[in-house]
Amino acid sequence: MTLITGCARSGTGAIAKYLGAAGLDLGHELRLGADGIASWFLARRDAIPPAGHATCPRSWDRVVHLVRNPLDCIASLSTLSPGAWRWIQQYVWIDDHELPDEADGSAPIAEMKYWLQWNRHAEARADERWRIEDCDDHGLGRRINSRPHRAPGALGDSMLSDAVRRLAQGYGYDV
Repeated sequence: MTLITGCARSGTGAIAKYLGAAGLDLGHELRLGADGIASWFLARRDAIPPAGHATCPRSWDRVVHLVRNPLDCIASLSTLSPGAWRWIQQYVWIDDHELPDEADGSAPIAEMKYWLQWNRHAEARADERWRIEDCDDHGLGRRINSRPHRAPGALGDSMLSDAVRRLAQGYGYDV
């Protein structure tokens, strides 16, 4: 059984469809397939997925950490529901005043904190890492931004931005 995990908006749904088209039975969040599941909820070993999530084994034969360019992923995180952010706040230190508010145009503090900490959790449990952009031979990488979202912006100049930049560079991104 394989677990593919990473941040929300890193392409877990797209990779499940892509591998499904290649013949694997890989579920996505609500369904555990015969070959495994792609789910951002399972990046932390101790995370209790929200109601409705597929029941999953306690251990996996293979764990893949799926990453996406942080500028694109962070911008797309603005589309997460308030319920998803409340769930994330159980595991990532994000104050309510830092939560996304597209109307005020503020720096994406919550999104950066989440991207940084959630990827570290996924990395800690993974056997290997895939970059969603490297799955582009069939156009997959170009199609993962299927939701309307804020345009990717610069990370800014802060200690948090520097930490995101360093981790992204470790994943092979030039941000």
